[in-house]
Amino acid sequence: MRLAKAIALAAIPSLLMTACGGGNTSPSVSSQSLHGAPVAGGATTQTKGYDQSANDLHGGGATFPAQAYNGASQPVGNWFDNQPLPASNSLFDQSHYGGTAGIYYCLTGSGFGRATYTGASTTQATAPCAALGQTPTGFGGRQDPPDFAGTDQGMLTTDYSTYLSVREGGVQGGGLGEPFEMASIAGPIVFPYHQSNLTGLGTKVLKLSRWTYCAIANGTVSNWNDPAITADNGGHQANSNSTITFVYRSDGSGTSYLFQNHLQTVCGSTWPAPYNAAPYESPGHSALWGRGTGTHWLGPTGGNFIGESGNPGVVAEIQAVQAATGYAEGAYIPGTGLTQARLQNHSGNFTSATVATSVAAGVNTMKTIMGGASDNPVAGGLGSSRPECVFFVDPNSFDDPTSTNAYPIVGNSYLLFYGKGQISGHFSNLQKMMNYVISAAAGTQLKGLEYAPLPLSIRSVESQAINGKGSYLHKPCFAP
Repeated sequence: MRLAKAIALAAIPSLLMTACGGGNTSPSVSSQSLHGAPVAGGATTQTKGYDQSANDLHGGGATFPAQAYNGASQPVGNWFDNQPLPASNSLFDQSHYGGTAGIYYCLTGSGFGRATYTGASTTQATAPCAALGQTPTGFGGRQDPPDFAGTDQGMLTTDYSTYLSVREGGVQGGGLGEPFEMASIAGPIVFPYHQSNLTGLGTKVLKLSRWTYCAIANGTVSNWNDPAITADNGGHQANSNSTITFVYRSDGSGTSYLFQNHLQTVCGSTWPAPYNAAPYESPGHSALWGRGTGTHWLGPTGGNFIGESGNPGVVAEIQAVQAATGYAEGAYIPGTGLTQARLQNHSGNFTSATVATSVAAGVNTMKTIMGGASDNPVAGGLGSSRPECVFFVDPNSFDDPTSTNAYPIVGNSYLLFYGKGQISGHFSNLQKMMNYVISAAAGTQLKGLEYAPLPLSIRSVESQAINGKGSYLHKPCFAP
């Protein structure tokens, strides 16, 4: 399967565009995106020889939000190499966020992003940014600490302990203030597949009941001809005999955290009719997850379960294998030739992640626990002395949306910033970036990229925290 994935990535053209500005003007394979040029729904990226000034911003982390942040335009290599700027219709593009700095966001996965931000590693920020689908190595930035990081799992208490000793009170980059964890955007997690492989469905989009997608994830349903899949689709057998290859995230992944959080909530051992009897739940044929949640995949491995790094790696593997499916952020699927299954929600309805109102219905119930931590989800649980600057979104508020039209598997992402002591010349551009990500204009962009803005109740308070207004008057969460 590794060979298949390599072939798929090779078939995805890299952005080989002429650099502009100073430095080397020859094309470079460091200018890489998932779908090639154009990216992110018709947008393009631009390259330049290297940073035009020390004011340019460098970060990295979660792949879940990256199609929105920069069009998944991977800045492979180091800051002095030919690297692409964000896609022209992405949130980090200068024409949208309104700053004067280029923003370089390296897709590494959430766990890697948090480790770089907190100082668990003080070398990753300046190590080269690896190509999409490869094991992460660094952000490719100018300096440690980085300007910011992305994660789909809120900080843990262990993250904060490291942060205190290294970033805030330690000798390596210390004096950076309390962390500012800002909930940024939301989106769906989907089951992509090849429509052409499911010949029995013709042009009809695959339906997966809650029981069935739970049973696929835990390995109980391992063939596309399983009677449960047939029952989900009105008696139409999807494929006469095709073993399901399930692709999961091999890296520390916020997408895995969000996906497994949903499975842990909904995939039980007891089910209502008709899912409490054959062809669904029956002796030896269970949809129980019960494996817990976390940033590393806790489900089956080996055999027909294949691990790949990052959302781009997962999608490339599914593209390469006709009988494959798995889990990925929905924004990575348009333009790949893959189809997104319709999933059954809490109300029993089959909904699609391609319908913006369904994704919004799943997201709109999100609520914050101020100062909470992923491993201690209570108010102030992280331990920060400024809990009002930690916008932790309660997983219980979205792990099983109850609206009749809600898409069932959604999640949010975060941006992590240092509370004070920003690199000289970086404060203004970082503040503009923050404000734009949670703006109404950005919300309009997100809906066109298969993402969703967070509820206004969250974004309005975050705006006060960024700008020192309202209850944050004279005490913003972000300062020079």
